[in-house]
Amino acid sequence: MKAIARILAALLLALLPGAAGAQTTTPVQPRACDVSIVTTGGTAVTALSGPTNGIFLGNGLTATDEGIGTAEPLYFDPTGGAPGTVSNSTVQRLDPGASVAWWVPFGSTVAVKVNAATSGHKFTCVRW
Repeated sequence: MKAIARILAALLLALLPGAAGAQTTTPVQPRACDVSIVTTGGTAVTALSGPTNGIFLGNGLTATDEGIGTAEPLYFDPTGGAPGTVSNSTVQRLDPGASVAWWVPFGSTVAVKVNAATSGHKFTCVRW
């Protein structure tokens, strides 16, 4: 989780006024996504939907971080499709301890769905 915190800090620093590529006309406020837990294993949840500028997803390193018995992968689909628990052309896999962040065109409306095999699987999700 320390690695995730470092990545988030770097992303947030990039948003400061005057930073290269930072938006200075519209303030960007990082905030938690709509959901950060897979309620029922094997059933996708919508982590976020609506206008956003960027997304950070992180999968806990340990079973304790994930809130389950054994650490496992997390699957997400940034196209709004409902991911299963297998990677494919739009579904990406985040192994334990892995994270990903991406920018979307300003003001884009997106839906990101997340899934895991085990009910109660916690993950980190921040949008800005």
